[in-house]
Amino acid sequence: MKIVKTSLFCASLFSVATLLANDPIPQAPLYPNPPGNCPSFFMGGDASIAVDYFRSLPDGSWTGNGGAFGSVNLAFGIPKEKYGFGAQVGGSYGLYDWDARGSNTSGNTKALQQQGYLTFGFFRQTPSSSGVNAGVVYDVQFNKEFGVFSLNPIIAQVRGQLGYVIVGRNEVGAWASYDTQTSHKEYQELPVTFRPISQANIFWAHYFKNTAQTMLWAGTPYRRGLMNGSGRAGRYILGANFRAPLSKAFSIVGHAAYMAANSGPASQKSKNYAANISFGLNYAFGGCKAGQRPYMSLADNSNFLVDSNVNF
Repeated sequence: MKIVKTSLFCASLFSVATLLANDPIPQAPLYPNPPGNCPSFFMGGDASIAVDYFRSLPDGSWTGNGGAFGSVNLAFGIPKEKYGFGAQVGGSYGLYDWDARGSNTSGNTKALQQQGYLTFGFFRQTPSSSGVNAGVVYDVQFNKEFGVFSLNPIIAQVRGQLGYVIVGRNEVGAWASYDTQTSHKEYQELPVTFRPISQANIFWAHYFKNTAQTMLWAGTPYRRGLMNGSGRAGRYILGANFRAPLSKAFSIVGHAAYMAANSGPASQKSKNYAANISFGLNYAFGGCKAGQRPYMSLADNSNFLVDSNVNF
């Protein structure tokens, strides 16, 4: 938990520092020099490899899961693409707990935890220096050896984002998610339910002239939690992500999030919080126009939090 809070604090300092830089108000499109190589076709995207740590309510009293994943996120300009409309599809696959899993209460404790995500949807990204950005995607999470009971749930959510780019290359807006698919499993005749945590957040993002960017968000779960008969899954959510270019195509990327546990005894709060931190190397390609770069991030353990009805 301390690692995640420290990372969020560092990301906040990074964001504040950017405001102090000499970054004039743009008079041209938001991405005058888009990342990646720019061929003539109408597709762009990102390919990444990253290290990742996450935990959520299904992990209970265990510290969490460390590993790595690879991902690809593609965007395609669609008719009227000069207005910034596009479609996107992507996914990721990760392996966790390489040094065995003490939290695996059944089966092979050396079995790796596997996790995959699929994200697809549509978006509109402003082609000018100001205007409306919007996107809606469907996220699916696939798991194997997940949580303290080492189960294999598949769950899903819909996620939307609406923002407005204002002067100084800043974007303000809101994003939210809503669970659409719950998974019901069983562990030694004990019913175990998994569900995405529906959440609502406000955000601020800043886009640099050199294609770097950062985003901060804060919000809350808004549906009753599976373990809380009269309360939400958590109290509040804080999150951040960034992109720091190394060259025109390569950049360092990262994201982090923290959800505070709902009120209750310390023994319960220590089991019922969520956290994620990830850093990686990203390769951007194509996408020379608005609508040809993904606006929505892939589903990950920062924007796809998981609830459960039981842990220990």
